[in-house]
Amino acid sequence: MMRVLNICVIAALVLAAADVYTIKFQSTRQAQRVAQLRLEIRRERDALAALRAEWGQARQPRTHPRSSAATPATGTGGGAGNSIRWITCPSGPPISLS
Repeated sequence: MMRVLNICVIAALVLAAADVYTIKFQSTRQAQRVAQLRLEIRRERDALAALRAEWGQARQPRTHPRSSAATPATGTGGGAGNSIRWITCPSGPPISLS
């Protein structure tokens, strides 16, 4: 009777050890996955910060001297001697200032 009980206890201990090893292995894999995701998040945040800086720089108005932006034109409007001053915008068609 004692022998059967000892065999059952040993079998239970072996099964418990196998279960503990499985849990440890899974937790190690999960910890590696968490570390990998944190690295990816850090890289994405760095890329996002670079894109935001680039976007902020692209949205700043360009400064041009007035002398190179204005081109006078004469005789294009309604009557004789009427002159229209045109300025060119960096991002669009000329704008008429009457």
